[in-house]
Amino acid sequence: MGAPEGGNAVLRSAEARWLRAALIGDSRERRRIALEELPGGPPFQVTPLACGVAARQVFGEQWDRRLITTFARRLVERMAAAAGLMPREIEAYLRGMTGEVELLMIVPDELGDIIVASLLGLADQLAPDDRAVDALLVEAERQTAVMATLVELPGTDQAAVPDSDRWQRTFEPFLTSDDFVPRAHPVARPPRPFPAEEGRSTLPASQAGRYLRRLLRGEMDDELRASEVPMADLLRVARLAFTIAVRSYYLHPDPDLFETMALVSATKARRWPGIDLMKAEYLTRLVFGEKVPLDGITNRDVLPSCVFMLQTIIDAWGGDDAALCSVLADAEEGIAEQGNVLAR
Repeated sequence: MGAPEGGNAVLRSAEARWLRAALIGDSRERRRIALEELPGGPPFQVTPLACGVAARQVFGEQWDRRLITTFARRLVERMAAAAGLMPREIEAYLRGMTGEVELLMIVPDELGDIIVASLLGLADQLAPDDRAVDALLVEAERQTAVMATLVELPGTDQAAVPDSDRWQRTFEPFLTSDDFVPRAHPVARPPRPFPAEEGRSTLPASQAGRYLRRLLRGEMDDELRASEVPMADLLRVARLAFTIAVRSYYLHPDPDLFETMALVSATKARRWPGIDLMKAEYLTRLVFGEKVPLDGITNRDVLPSCVFMLQTIIDAWGGDDAALCSVLADAEEGIAEQGNVLAR
């Protein structure tokens, strides 16, 4: 980070001065500002933009986006201020602030804590001197002023987070040089079409497979009600069918996160507006062998996410019934090989 021109930073807001004290580790000055100027705690205008400035400096476009996953996990593991936060929600915010704006629609209850803790962690990573901290906050205040001309900012009488001694840096970086892996595919690739030679006419044989086929084809009737299909079977078939479809056919074997998120975003736009973008993407990344934090993800997320993402894939394949039957039949065979018996 560079220092402001001339090195004479003038921070206009008490919020920015509070942030400066927190970022340089001056707890005494941070407490004084909170007591004398911000008795309710710092407001929430400059802080998000300061976090965005710092995030863009750490997570440049040249790096694989999984760098943010690693940072979020280590932040929760190592920083007292981040203890108890969801790594997935930290990742969503930081990815949102660095280009994936749809993720900013995820607004957890702990958003204020997430942003302040993330900013402190980013400062640990950047290790700025006092001049660089000033430069960051001057730029954040400049962006705040620009934002104020476009939208109504939150009132300054409402604190984002109360002042607390928990808001302290670790002064140790969270990422090493080995974590900074260049993006293998700087330009997102389109999904792959289903290979015609792979299609087969075999219809799914299990209740769950037949139910899912009709559901995804929009052919539901009274022949087989959802309540009559064992839930464990539905979960197994939907999960494995999605795994086969997305890993073997739809996405490339080494997907970029812009490519995995594109599938989830398309599902949100076309099939399920209520899908949790990050949970669904984590389920997709698991398919490709990634280790991602699973806190807060349950079968209530797994089943609909897999069904609706599978439907998005089938849509992309032009509603190809042979492709759908193939992945469902393959899933049934895989489940049988695992030693599980599906209801017929």
